[in-house]
Amino acid sequence: SKAIKNIMTFTDCNLNEAIYMASALPAQRLGIYDKYGSIEKDKIANITIINKDYEVVATFVEGKLVYQI
Repeated sequence: SKAIKNIMTFTDCNLNEAIYMASALPAQRLGIYDKYGSIEKDKIANITIINKDYEVVATFVEGKLVYQI
């Protein structure tokens, strides 16, 4: 996504770090990391799949495919 690409461009971090900054950190700050922010057993499965150009190709909300190109 554009946010991930911007994080990498402006902070010089790698893809894993950018994804952490866009998912786990906000969930931790909002106090919802027990259910959101990472892919783990018993967490809510909200996942966005991006391609090599950081474009969204699929989105899952609560484990259900809701968007796909």
